[in-house]
Amino acid sequence: MSSYLIDSRTLPDGHEVSADICVIGGGAAGLTVVRELIASGLTVAVFEAGALNPRAVDRDLLECEIAGHPYPIDETRLRYFGGTANHWGGQCVPLDSHDFERLSYVPYSGWPYGLETLAPYYRRATEHLRLGGDRFDADAVAREVGAELIDFSGTSVRNVLARYNRFRFGLELTDRFEELDDVSVYYCADLIDLTLQDDSSLITSASFRTTAGNTVTAKARKFILATGGIETARLLLSINRQRPAGLGNGNDLVGRFWQDHPWVYSGTMVFWDEIPPTDLYFSTIQRGEHGVRVHIALTPEAEIENEIPAFRAEVRSSSEASILRHQLASGDIGVRDIGRFLARIDDLGASELCNAPQDVASFDLANYFQMKPDPENRVRLGEQRDMFDRPLPALDFRFGMEAAETIGRAHRLIADDMLRRGLGRFRIETDEEALGDPGRHHWGAHHMGTTRMSVNPNEGVADADARVHETDNLYIAGSALFPTCGWQNPTLTIVATAMKLADHLKLQFRAEGAL
Repeated sequence: MSSYLIDSRTLPDGHEVSADICVIGGGAAGLTVVRELIASGLTVAVFEAGALNPRAVDRDLLECEIAGHPYPIDETRLRYFGGTANHWGGQCVPLDSHDFERLSYVPYSGWPYGLETLAPYYRRATEHLRLGGDRFDADAVAREVGAELIDFSGTSVRNVLARYNRFRFGLELTDRFEELDDVSVYYCADLIDLTLQDDSSLITSASFRTTAGNTVTAKARKFILATGGIETARLLLSINRQRPAGLGNGNDLVGRFWQDHPWVYSGTMVFWDEIPPTDLYFSTIQRGEHGVRVHIALTPEAEIENEIPAFRAEVRSSSEASILRHQLASGDIGVRDIGRFLARIDDLGASELCNAPQDVASFDLANYFQMKPDPENRVRLGEQRDMFDRPLPALDFRFGMEAAETIGRAHRLIADDMLRRGLGRFRIETDEEALGDPGRHHWGAHHMGTTRMSVNPNEGVADADARVHETDNLYIAGSALFPTCGWQNPTLTIVATAMKLADHLKLQFRAEGAL
C-alpha cells in the first residue's frame, strides 16, 4: 500500500493531523485542487469518506430521501476514491459566454465573472484531462478527422463539438501523489463537524469519524469542501453546533437552486435528399486516448432572441434496427411490429451486422437542456439519520412542464429553419402533456447549484473565489458552485473552477507570507 494512502480506520482514536490545507472529498474537484498544489510548498491533507473501492456500507451512506419529482438518486452518486467521476463517460465541453450572463428569461442567472476569467483555466483543464486540444470548433475538427457535417449555415441550429476522455481522477493522480511528502490521503473518514474559533468566522479544525468507530481531527489554515452537489449542502446544513441554521446558511440559501440536466427523447429530423453524414453524430471517433463527437444545439443568438434556456440534442438513428432495439428494451412491441421487422430482415441484418447505412434520412433527437434555477428545488435535511447520527439529505424538487416548454420552443425553431433552408422537415412531438410527464425524463446525474456563487451574500453561498461568504477560510469546490449550468456536462467546468481556486489559494498564502 502506498505510504500516502492511509486507512483512517487503523488510526488511534483522537488522532490529529496538521496541514496547510485540508481538502474534504476525493473526487474530480478535490483531487484537481490537490494536483494544482503539488510542489507549491504547501502541505495538503485529503479526507475521502469512501474507501479505495466500492463497499456495501458506502451504498447505505449514500441514501437520500426523495420528495416531489421521482429521481433515480441511487444511480447518480458513487462514494469511493475518485468520486462520482468513476462512472463518468468523459464528455467535455466548455460553457458558452452567454451562460455566464444574467439573462432576463432565466431567473437567478448570472455568474460573478465571465467566460474571459475562466478561459485560461479551460485551456489548462483540456491539457490536464488529455483531450487532444482545446479547440471546440466542430467544423475545424471535422476537417481534421476527415468527416463531414450537416450544413446548418443560415439557420438557428449549430454543430457543437464534445471531446471525450474517461479520465479517472483517483487512478490518474496516484502516481503523482506517491512521489510526494506534502500530500496525504485519509480514506474511510466521514466529516462530522467543523469547529469555529470562539464562534467567529474562522474554521480551526475538522472532525471525522470512521465506520470502525474511531475519530480523527484535522487542523489547517484553509479548508475546502469538495463533496458534490448534494453532500456539500447536507454537510453545511447539518454542521449546526455553533451556527444553528448551518454553516454559510445565514440567508437560507444552502441547498437551494439544485439543478441537473434533464433529457428526453422527442422529435425527428427528416432530410429531403441524400442521407447526410452521420459518423461524427452517432458515435465517438477515437483519436488516440481521446475522442470527439458532434451534437446539435441552438446558436446563442437564437436562444437569447427566443428566450430558450440552453439546449442541445444528440442525433440518433431512427432506422428500423434502432426502433426495434428501443421497442424490445421497453417491451412495447406487438405482432404487427414483429411482422414488419421480419419483412425487412435482410436490411436489418445488413444494418446491424455489416454497419450498412440506413436507407432513410431520418434521425431522432435526445434533447438535453438547462433547468432554470429555482430556490424551491432544494436539498434539505431529512427525517431519517445515518449510522453517524447525521440527518440524511432530502432532495425536494418539482419539474415537468418546463421540459415541454423548452423542447417545444426549440423544436419549432428547428422545424421552421429546416423548411426555410429546404433541408427537409422536422416532426414535432406536440403532446406537451406527454413531454411534461416526469416518467419520461432521464437525468444526467449532474448535481449542481446548491451552494451557488454570487457577488452579493444575499444571492448566494460563496463568492467569486469560492469562499463561503460567512467564513474566513472555508472554500467550496465542484459543481455545487454553479449559479447556472448551460447544457454542457459539468466536469470540464468543475476542473477549470478547481484550478482557479488552487491559484487563488496560492496567492493567499503568498500574501500571508506562508510561501
